[in-house]
Amino acid sequence: MINEICHDPAGFTKFLIVGGNNGVDYVPDVEVLDLGNSGSQVCSQPSVYPRVQAGAVGVLAVPGNDDMARPLVCGGHDKSSQLDTCYFYNAELDRFDAAAPLAAGARNAAASAATARGLFVSGGNKDETSDMHNTFEVYDNDGFSLVPGWTMPTGVRYHCMLSLDESTLIVLGGEPQPSSPIGDAFLIDTATGEVSQLPSMPTPREGFACGLVNTDESGPLVVVASGDTADILDLESAIWRPGPPLPKYIIHQKSAQLGNSFVSIGGMDKKGSGRVVYGDIYYFDPDSFDWIKMDQELSVLRHDFAIVGVPDDQVQCS
Repeated sequence: MINEICHDPAGFTKFLIVGGNNGVDYVPDVEVLDLGNSGSQVCSQPSVYPRVQAGAVGVLAVPGNDDMARPLVCGGHDKSSQLDTCYFYNAELDRFDAAAPLAAGARNAAASAATARGLFVSGGNKDETSDMHNTFEVYDNDGFSLVPGWTMPTGVRYHCMLSLDESTLIVLGGEPQPSSPIGDAFLIDTATGEVSQLPSMPTPREGFACGLVNTDESGPLVVVASGDTADILDLESAIWRPGPPLPKYIIHQKSAQLGNSFVSIGGMDKKGSGRVVYGDIYYFDPDSFDWIKMDQELSVLRHDFAIVGVPDDQVQCS
């Protein structure tokens, strides 16, 4: 049985930020980001991650020898290869402990999400070529295993995967080949494995912000944003419409659910040399339908990092 806290990402206000790229090199630093205050608090600085990498994914999971949900970070790539390694963060001992590797092997720029039926990872590239995973794997207390019969219509990396309810995931965008984003969108029922196609995103995207937004005036919405455009999907009507763009051109940021909306964190302005990397955090306000710059910022500018919600009692902020 998955601990209730593992599949309720909207309940977190503190997040573990791991690795990424600062525009010059890979980042070894780990930081705790507290989005539940005005930005005046300083959080404890965790020990460095065992692998200097970017492109990893994070979930909150329960180790097999434990009864406490802990941050689990997996995959990514270092300066020489894609990774299949996973590590649990043990807050009491302030260390990362090796865990069982990903079942499908190396996954870089994969996506993760949790439902009541399990903690799922999908997609990602296997190596330096355009060979992308189209599989899903699920975590139980002994590690990850491939989900039999589950495949994505197209293998991708840098895509988005969100939990819509206790059994449904939505998968959006990504790139099946480098610099070739797609707009594909589909639902997957984690109880049956059934895939239901949705209308494609109006703008093909890879490495973008995405989140679930709940408002008093409408049903649940999915918002996606990158570059200088944004789109909103009404899940009840399955209709896309334009949304408010981010305040500046940002790609390859990360997202996190926060209350009844979400945030866009970090990112960069372009790929390649000479890029500007950001530490800004923008909250999508469900009342005004606009982006609000938060007081908090990343202490280390970075893009393509891993992010995972952390229970309040596992980190110290004052």
